[in-house]
Amino acid sequence: MENIENVIQKIDAVIDTIWNEHLGESPVAIDIIPEDKKDCDTSVSCVHILGGWDGSASIEIERDLIVEMAKNIFQKDPEKEDLKSIIKEFTNVTGGNIKGLLGHECILSTPNYSENKDFNYRVPDSKEMIKRIYEIKNGYFIVRVHKSSLDLGKEIKELIN
Repeated sequence: MENIENVIQKIDAVIDTIWNEHLGESPVAIDIIPEDKKDCDTSVSCVHILGGWDGSASIEIERDLIVEMAKNIFQKDPEKEDLKSIIKEFTNVTGGNIKGLLGHECILSTPNYSENKDFNYRVPDSKEMIKRIYEIKNGYFIVRVHKSSLDLGKEIKELIN
């Protein structure tokens, strides 16, 4: 992986493009979750990146922000499946772009999804390398990149071959 600051700048650019396209507004990176938002309902989606670099990219997003994004995309009040689709697609696009920054041949898993305000999202046997909090339209979301301590890509290649 290239210099972490360069990767963060590139992730910021990807995030800016995605949000501008769907909400017409740029998110702003912030240092901490706003105090009035700490207990709100959130959803998390994660993609695993395996191959020459093993880890994951995840998005944790405030539920009200997903609803607003879904309304803009679908032009109607969203159903629960619409909300899942939005965050999973957002995670897939973000994870795919992060995968492209790694400089290794890798594959991307399909996104998984979970929701609840009272859970602690963890990626076993990994280290959080990037945690970026963004604020937009009075809501927030977090992008995380974890590096696995396991060589999962090698094991998967052996299973495939």
